Order: sequence, then C-alpha cells, then structure tokens
Amino acid sequence: MINKSEQEHALAAQHVFTENNEVFIKKTTAKGQSAGRMEETEWFPVNFQWIPVMELRRKMRYESNL
Repeated sequence: MINKSEQEHALAAQHVFTENNEVFIKKTTAKGQSAGRMEETEWFPVNFQWIPVMELRRKMRYESNL
C-alpha cells in the first residue's frame, strides 16, 4: 500500500509528446490552498528510443550469444 507522502510525490504522467526525436512526459502539480488552487505543468524528457521489432529481436539474439 502506498502511504500519503509517496502519493504526493508520485509522477502522474498521462500525456506524452515527441519533439526532435525526444519523448517528453507531463507532470502537473497543484499549488496553493484548495480554494485558490493553481496547477503548474512541467514537461520532462525521458530516455526512450523507438526501434523496429525486427531490429530488437536481432539485438537480443546477438547479445544472448555473447
């Protein structure tokens, strides 16, 4: 079970986009009191690379033979 402090710091990434071959995830955090609550949105690049399935299989086969 996740405790409250872990929930507050969890990354809620529901949106992604790509730009210049980079993948970004969206993090939105709430600022202020509940009545005047504002959201702050940040985009973070992630280490992610698309490769074709056949290339992945070739690489896996090669690495398993080392």
